[in-house]
Amino acid sequence: MPVRSLPKGSARRLAGSTRQSPRRRRSDRNRQEFAPAGRPPDVWLEADAVIDYWHLSMKMDSVISRVQRHGTPEGDLHPTHDPKNHWRLVAKYREAWAHLMLTPAPDAKAVVWKRAQLKAGRHKYTDLTTERIERAIADDVEFLRAHPTRRDQ
Repeated sequence: MPVRSLPKGSARRLAGSTRQSPRRRRSDRNRQEFAPAGRPPDVWLEADAVIDYWHLSMKMDSVISRVQRHGTPEGDLHPTHDPKNHWRLVAKYREAWAHLMLTPAPDAKAVVWKRAQLKAGRHKYTDLTTERIERAIADDVEFLRAHPTRRDQ
């Protein structure tokens, strides 16, 4: 029987990932190539990698809890699950999210993502105020207007 490849992006849907990350819209190479002068994209990519790390850590913690609860052999590969650990991971994720919201956006798509996050009220479990996030977004928009993204040819 011939091997069928999955349509682009279906593996992520099958894995159940629901988090929308702004970095998935372009490759890292393209971000660096088309970034505005004076604002290195590495800072944004680093903050995005950290938020992905904590997001996946929370998911892994939940999966370990499930396999140990059902007594599967995979559960024995990990230390006994401590439910208190999950809240530490949530706190780290929220801290990483807040850091990403205040990190200068490398492009307009990142600004759109920030606005969507603000509109969804994701900041209510952090120390960030609506005004602080709006100010960071306004700074991003002002910077991007002053330094349009150009393609080197």
